[in-house]
Amino acid sequence: MKIKFLLLLIVTSASSCIPIYNSRTKTAATREIENSTIVHRPVVADLDVKDKKVTGNAGYSKQTLDYVKNMAIADALKNADADVLIEPQFDIETTNEIIKVEVKGYPATYKNFRNLEAKDSTWIMRAYQLRGVVRGNQTDKKEFYGIPTKSK
Repeated sequence: MKIKFLLLLIVTSASSCIPIYNSRTKTAATREIENSTIVHRPVVADLDVKDKKVTGNAGYSKQTLDYVKNMAIADALKNADADVLIEPQFDIETTNEIIKVEVKGYPATYKNFRNLEAKDSTWIMRAYQLRGVVRGNQTDKKEFYGIPTKSK
């Protein structure tokens, strides 16, 4: 009986020393719907970019660099009350297992959401040209409007 009690005491004492890990997740990413089966009416918005840079910091151990970068971006966006960070520049420091990231960039907010109009089409076509969707003066209209096309 004494052995069982002693064993129970040791197990209880050992389990009380186990550290408890808390976690918190933030996100600053979005998912595009252009290549899915979702059909939507195109909406455009203006981007109000501030001329003063904002800074965000994050430091974690046992996390990937991408995760720590995203946490630093989320911190910068929270500090500036912004939607997106333009031209982010990262300062990364790694010590043992700890990754520290400082990010600086221009905060921006979306405004003036509206349905796509003819006056917006020039800008949209130029953006698609840069992405390779528009070829010369010809457009793959199905790909331009987000309709999945079969591979050739």
